[in-house]
Amino acid sequence: MSDDCFENNGKVDFAGVGAGRSGTTWVARCLAEHPDVCMARVKEANFFLTRYVSTRLPGKQLPFMMPRNGAGPGWMVAQFAHHKLGQLRGEFSPAYLSDPQTPHLMQQHNPAMKLIVCLRRPTDALYSVYFELSKYVALPTTFEAFLTAYPEFIEYARFVRHIERFLDYFPPTHIFFVIFEDIANKPMDLFKELCDFLDIRQDIQPPSLTAKVNQRRHVRSRKLRSLLHLADGMLANANFTRNEWIRRLRQWNLKKAPFAPLSDTTRRSLDREFYEDNKALARFIGRDLSAWEQ
Repeated sequence: MSDDCFENNGKVDFAGVGAGRSGTTWVARCLAEHPDVCMARVKEANFFLTRYVSTRLPGKQLPFMMPRNGAGPGWMVAQFAHHKLGQLRGEFSPAYLSDPQTPHLMQQHNPAMKLIVCLRRPTDALYSVYFELSKYVALPTTFEAFLTAYPEFIEYARFVRHIERFLDYFPPTHIFFVIFEDIANKPMDLFKELCDFLDIRQDIQPPSLTAKVNQRRHVRSRKLRSLLHLADGMLANANFTRNEWIRRLRQWNLKKAPFAPLSDTTRRSLDREFYEDNKALARFIGRDLSAWEQ
């Protein structure tokens, strides 16, 4: 990615690199409401992505799955068309976490870039990712069958292994960790720490600070979901009006509802799977993550 990706040689100052369903939307929205920050127009812009977590999901790749490291300077510039003098440029793309090429592309683009990593109990993050993907594509009807069919998502949730790869290109002082529980328990303190990390004003209270964002939703009709996914692929280059109708129908096809509880057997099995990784992660970031074992 060349230095002329932005007008006046501007660069992305910080990026959220994951993990999915671990508070990235809340962090991105709060930062977008800070006057010292300009967030990319598209969350999950995937500037530095070469491959999504899985390339085997059914149907056409959705926008948040698509690598755009080769999209060209024009597309990237457009994402920050609203940038004001003095603002930091930032973006969040949770798929970065597991892409082996992303750290190198980021370092090549801006060696001074700062990284934000949102983390959550892997078992819960995976369960939430399953339902999130189910809103768009036809997946196995049970979480357990999904993990059997797509074991790459289990590898995605081995967070510490991916973080170590970023350290080959960036110093530890350039990485800020957000623990999912802190968003609910101490949002203001967390946001101030994040502002301090980015070296922006800490006396800002964004409207989304205590808001519930990206709430859980389920599809009303699986048939309509499949039809919309098919239409999305067929009309990829259609005009805005047609694409907007697809977006609206997709939103209508979602309803707010809690997830069915994860079975105790599956939870125990996954917690055992991630036990050593979580211990290593806790040592690495210097946080007590024992609650993830309960």
